[in-house]
Amino acid sequence: PSLLGATVELGGPEHLTLREVLGLITQATGTTRMLAPIRPPYLRALAWWMERALPDSRATTSWIDYLASNRTTDLNSVSRVFRLQPARMERRLDYLRGRNWGWELPKRQLRRARGRMG
Repeated sequence: PSLLGATVELGGPEHLTLREVLGLITQATGTTRMLAPIRPPYLRALAWWMERALPDSRATTSWIDYLASNRTTDLNSVSRVFRLQPARMERRLDYLRGRNWGWELPKRQLRRARGRMG
């Protein structure tokens, strides 16, 4: 009852940078990606273009804005508020293994584009 209508910051058990998260995901999926440092205005322009060019773009200006702000919280917030012990991210990525992630997005984009044409 004390949390009804409240905003609760969730976090733990580790602080990860976006680069570290991407590293864990590419390792779990068995893919390799070159990470290029792009200045925020150019990244936002690229996301703006992708929103218009790709029917199902996951890169949006809203996400760029979201990721640009500080998203850290206390590492013990989940265990303190909910009395749960969260798992480390790298131990929870098994569902990503065994799929050809290099083709997932292009296939989905083509299916949606065909659906809109016909």
